[in-house]
Amino acid sequence: DIGSQATWWLSTCKPGFGVDHLRDNSLETYWQSDGQQPHFININFKRKTSVKAMCFYVDYRQDESYTPSRISVRVGNNMLDLVEVAKVEMVEPSGWINVDLDSGKDDSVRASCYR
Repeated sequence: DIGSQATWWLSTCKPGFGVDHLRDNSLETYWQSDGQQPHFININFKRKTSVKAMCFYVDYRQDESYTPSRISVRVGNNMLDLVEVAKVEMVEPSGWINVDLDSGKDDSVRASCYR
């Protein structure tokens, strides 16, 4: 897990349901967005960093109104040059969703900013 090497921030969150709950390794706590869509998780590294995969735990049965139906991963050198590198569509998901970012080639995803 290289997540601790980055700064994390969210586009929105309800009080008490922010980054700490998103990253605390408990399936009992979670990020809950607030306000209009789209909602973002922003991850900034100090230097370009290779990320092979991102994993998300989602459970439609526990929180249907806030469970995403689509996850899009965008990367770049800063928040102004982000390019979509992966997208997952989901219907009533339940469990771990793995978004593979490793192409297996020398040109694997390497960036400073992930959204």
